[in-house]
Order: sequence, then structure tokens, then C-alpha cells
Amino acid sequence: MSTNKILLKFAKKGINLSPEAYNKVINAENPIDFASSLIVKLKSDKFTSKDLVSVSGEIVDEITGNPKTEKDNQETLIENKETETEEKTQETKKTPEKPVETPIKPKTQETKNIPEKPVENKTPQVEKPVSMDNLKKESDVKQKHVNEAILEASETVKDEKIQFKRNLEKSNVEYDFEIIQDTSKKSYTSGELENLISYFKSRYEKLYNILSKRPELRKPIKVADIDDSQDSLSMILMVKEIRSSKNGHKIVDFEDDTGSISVLFSNNNDELFAEAEKLVRDEVIGVIANKSDDNNFAFGQQIINPGVLRVPEKEMDFGIVFLSDVHIGSLTFLEDAFTRFIDWINCDYGTEEQRRVAEDVKYLVIGGDIVDGIGVYPNQEKELAIKDITEQYNEAARFLGNVRSDIKIIIAPGNHDASRVAEPQPAVPEEYAKALYELDNVEFISNPGVVSLDGINVL
Repeated sequence: MSTNKILLKFAKKGINLSPEAYNKVINAENPIDFASSLIVKLKSDKFTSKDLVSVSGEIVDEITGNPKTEKDNQETLIENKETETEEKTQETKKTPEKPVETPIKPKTQETKNIPEKPVENKTPQVEKPVSMDNLKKESDVKQKHVNEAILEASETVKDEKIQFKRNLEKSNVEYDFEIIQDTSKKSYTSGELENLISYFKSRYEKLYNILSKRPELRKPIKVADIDDSQDSLSMILMVKEIRSSKNGHKIVDFEDDTGSISVLFSNNNDELFAEAEKLVRDEVIGVIANKSDDNNFAFGQQIINPGVLRVPEKEMDFGIVFLSDVHIGSLTFLEDAFTRFIDWINCDYGTEEQRRVAEDVKYLVIGGDIVDGIGVYPNQEKELAIKDITEQYNEAARFLGNVRSDIKIIIAPGNHDASRVAEPQPAVPEEYAKALYELDNVEFISNPGVVSLDGINVL
């Protein structure tokens, strides 16, 4: 990564580096990873915006836990010597010079006959002390250059328009793409109690139809139809409450559209008890149980989950990439890794085999949380690098706009996206993600939703 790109990385986060701090970054073993790690730590609660005006080398050492290197120690030693020299020079200026007394030697006979040589004035050369003012000026010049570069990088960020390297025109690739189910404009309710009751009834009926196709549940019995003549019960029920008995057994209160029944799952059956431990409220499952003398109570023997329906295999001559939880806009967004991913899908990164796999990719499905969102949880703003939801989607468009244009991208919302949290979630609205809607190869769908990708149905 070039010098400007490193500075741009810090400028995007509103961080200014001192020359010493900058040198520590570019001289790190891996400057890219080191810069990313440093940014996350600098943007934590420990440092304020004032601290980020000029991050010193000492702060870098402090948050990375790196002791000073030998080079750092040598530089410190030189600085100390320069300071010491400066101090001695100042003291010399203040102390008045004393006249040097030259001892007079008595003349001997020998010295009379030897002509005296002219005395050379050998004044010892003293190194000119380094001025602290000069050192400060030199440091200020370095800081000025770094600040100018950061300012230039910051202006680049502000003025940068959303430009796409690859996604500039429509692709000639023909897609057999169809949206089979999308609840974006069909999921409005008045929010009253009747709507909730209707929702749970519909959910129970759909899962009932799936479970009733299982061999063990072909003739399920309703709770209201249980009588004294039946010992073994085959039922399709919804979980109402879960509790534990005094002896540690699991007791689950179930219900269907006719009534309710309690089923005990003994802890003596380890496998069945483990399955009962996984149950959650409002889950619809199949239950095989032995009836007790009391028709309102039963001993569980088997739990049957709806599972996934088998579908016939279909020959594929293309690839689909599934991706989710990118969280663009978060301080912990893995920008470098995501950039490498885009380089790979564009066939510009990886081994020969990895690039061959990338060449076959025709669809990219992003199943939620392309951005980190705003106000999803308390104090989220402290963990955001981009604190505007539209800007987060703009940034997502900058990345996805670099995906080659012959790949169709399907985006569904997650709980961090600008869609309601309750499912079914409508597609991300154009109001917030206009930049993504402008990409020719992007499609939006609800969560849940079903699409057909070249004849293959994908939920």
C-alpha cells in the first residue's frame, strides 16, 4: 500500500499522525494490517477527538504494547546528548572566561643554542552544538509535510464522487433470473392483536403441512381428540412454555389450534433430553409421546423437526457466491479482506485454481447486513467509522461498483439494514440506498424472499 493510501486510510477516520507515529506505521512488518488495527484502537472510548489531532509515537507504542526499539533508544540517546551539549554551551556562555596562565621555563644553555620555533596556535576544534531551535524547526517541517499530505487525503475523501471501475455499462450476459416471492409491498398490517393471531395461525398451518409429510406424522392427532383408548400419541404442536421439574426433567407445554398438553422429557434419555434442551418458544415440531393416565400429560419419546424438503439435483454450469454481514461503516469492517474478495471475484487475485472458480461466478447473493446501520443497539455510534446511513450505503456502492458487471448481485436486508427489524422485512428502500440502486447489476429483495437463479430456487 502506497504512502498516500495509508494516509487516506487514517484521514477517512479523522486521525492525524505525527511524523514519528507515521514512521512507526510504514515501518511495521505489515503496514496495512497494522494501520487497520491501530485505527480500531484509536477510535475506541479511550481516546477523544482531541487526542486524534496529532497522534504521537508514544501513543502508538502505548496502545500496541510495543517497547521502544533499539533504533528508538539510539535516537533518544542522540537527543539527550544534543540537549546536554546545548546546556553546556549555554553554561559556557554564562561563565566568564579565566586567563590561562602559561608556566615560564628557565632558560638553559641548550635552549640558547637552539633557535626557537614559532609556536603554532593549535586551538582545539569544538563541534558546533546542535541548536534546539534548529531541531524544533526540522520537526515542525516534517509535521507540516505530514499534515499537508493528510489534508490532501482528507479533501480527496470529501470531494470523491462515487465512481465504479467496472460497473460502467450493462452486461451482455443473459440471466435466467426471476423473483418468485417478495413480501416488500405485501407485508403491511395495522399492528393489532388480530394480526399477530393470524400470523401465528398461518405459520402453524404451513409447518403442519410440512411435518405431516413425514412417515411418523402421517396421521397426527389433535389435542382435543385424545381419548382413553390411545396410548401412543403422534402430534404436531407449537411450543408454549418450557420449564424444569424438581428432579431436573424438562417439561414443555405445547398447544395446537384445539387445545394444550404438557409433555415430560426425562433426563434419563440423554439424546432426547438434549433435543428438548434446544426447543424455543413458538417453535412448531412433531412429538411422539406415551399418554399418561391424565389426558393432559404425556411422556415424550421422540422430537421431529420440520427439516428441509429434498429437491432434485440440477446440473449447474455456473457458480453462486453467498455472502452476509459485511457491516460496512463499522470500525471493525474488514476493509482489506473485502477488497481482496472483490479482487478475487474479478479474477485478479488468488491462485490459478481460485481464479478459475471465480470465472464461473454468475450470481452474488448478500443475505443481510451489507452495512452496520445506525442506532441498532445502545452506544453503537462509538463503534462507527461512518455515522450516516446513506453514506454507509454510498460506501457499499463504491465497493460493489467494482465487482465485474457480468455478475448479478442480489441484496436482502438484515437487522442492521435500513429496513424494519420484524420479519418479513421489506427490501432496503431506495431512499437510503440510491447509490446501490443505480448499479445496473443489483437486485433488491425482501427477507425472507425466494429467487430463481437459472432455474434453481434460492431462499
